[in-house]
Amino acid sequence: MTDMFDGHQSRSVVRTGRYLAAAGGILSTALLLSELHTRQRWFNMLRLFKRTSPMSIGIWSITPFVAFSTLAAIGQAAEDMGHEKAGRRVGKMFGIPAAALGAVVMTYMGTELEETNIPLWASAYPLLAPLYAAGGISNAAAALQLQAEVSAAPAVQKPMLNRIALISGTLETALAAFIGRRWTRSPEAGFFKGSAYSALYG
Repeated sequence: MTDMFDGHQSRSVVRTGRYLAAAGGILSTALLLSELHTRQRWFNMLRLFKRTSPMSIGIWSITPFVAFSTLAAIGQAAEDMGHEKAGRRVGKMFGIPAAALGAVVMTYMGTELEETNIPLWASAYPLLAPLYAAGGISNAAAALQLQAEVSAAPAVQKPMLNRIALISGTLETALAAFIGRRWTRSPEAGFFKGSAYSALYG
């Protein structure tokens, strides 16, 4: 959205965002594959799509997100190397679907945890998904803020990033506090009594 409506003033933010999305997507996928222990499990999950399965939706969101993010980053690299017109066209072409899929990917882990058979996680439904989304936006804003500080980014970008970080951070904190209060009243919190975490869930 920033790339579409903010023109040249947002180029450094867009550039960093594309590279971070591609690098983060590739690294996260590699870590997920390592946890699956075999690539065949990943491909097996791609054999069919179940709209009632958070895991299926997650895998079918992550895979094209990584692909589109990587292609958008390649377009950005081409633009940085002097092929401005073609690179920008490729970046926008793949950056838009990557951004749309990213909105789903941000909530994936929270949704997975809510659907687990572990009662304490399940009792947080439906707040874990937005908590993970807010945390993802906060982390991305922090990374972009760091980039803006160490680069010659236009001054207009910093207030925009500060607002995003403030809103997402406030939402993340509020959701975490609400979930914490819910857990202290939840019967499942009895698991923590007498443990090292009993002070938090007493």
